[in-house]
Amino acid sequence: MLGRDFFEAMQAHICYKERLLTLQYKGTTVRRELGPPLGPKSEISHDRSLNRLTCPARAELIMQLLVTEESPAKEGLVERTELLEGVYLAESLVSVDKGYVITSVLNTREQGVEIPSREVQVIELEGNDKEEIAKDRPH
Repeated sequence: MLGRDFFEAMQAHICYKERLLTLQYKGTTVRRELGPPLGPKSEISHDRSLNRLTCPARAELIMQLLVTEESPAKEGLVERTELLEGVYLAESLVSVDKGYVITSVLNTREQGVEIPSREVQVIELEGNDKEEIAKDRPH
């Protein structure tokens, strides 16, 4: 795994929506396409007969998860949740795209686990929260 200091030194930018990693080094820009996010649409680590996702031991994965029908928000917050003992859904700001969000799942266990495919709820932000987020977004 690469550390935060490497990404800062390389002026890295990760765009999950376009699945693109951009690095800048000594005046040269390098762009690399990332693989598809894990989730219900992905062929990677997904067994359709069991409807489960595999999360390796002591790993953090970026996953694409289905949004519940009760979530009318197009942008908002996914709350931190313990999916299984030692396996957590990250609290994150997300944008809904075609009924899915991209977020992070962390497995702190010493062994890989099967995670049942699940839906997440997106909580709409209040007016003041939206203004704060708009200030922090890069241009």
